[in-house]
Amino acid sequence: MINGPHSEKLQQKLNEIQSGQMPESSRKKKKLSRNILLLDIVFIIAILIFYSAIDRDKKYESVSIGSQGIEYILSINSLPKKHTVTVNIVNKKNENTEIAFSNLSVGKITINDKFDREIASFPIADNISSISLAVGETRTYLINVDNSILNEYTKKHNDLIDEPKKKVFSVLNSELKLKVTLSLNSVPQISTSLNYSANVD
Repeated sequence: MINGPHSEKLQQKLNEIQSGQMPESSRKKKKLSRNILLLDIVFIIAILIFYSAIDRDKKYESVSIGSQGIEYILSINSLPKKHTVTVNIVNKKNENTEIAFSNLSVGKITINDKFDREIASFPIADNISSISLAVGETRTYLINVDNSILNEYTKKHNDLIDEPKKKVFSVLNSELKLKVTLSLNSVPQISTSLNYSANVD
């Protein structure tokens, strides 16, 4: 038996220890710790889903072709709701050069479906008959393609949609297979293309 001003509380804790029972305060702390752990797990899962949903919309494809000392690079970078087509024209010569274009346009970008039907086309820098490039200089042209264009097209052509792919911690998404073509009005004319899969709603 414990005697003293706090003997009753000490005796109670001693009895709980001897009986194997967890003190009330410890039980509350353990329950609180368990709840915090569950919240942490839910938060981590939510973060994983969020970032995987962003990553699934991020894609990058690129192709290049050379002609007469000039390199032409076609690339496409995908972000949620938007696709950016980039055309880089690089002077690989050891001298300054001038590139002439016909039809007062550098060229155009054409987006076709997997059956080679045209979905949309976009001009590249109208009202230009030529460009001058210094040694090693790069001229860049950007074309933004809103995802709504692809969404509207797929509503009319449901047969184009591939089945959603199942991934861990990822939202199911449908893919539209495309061919992106760069046609330049240079002399001689140059064309190159790449295959690309875009996520659609």
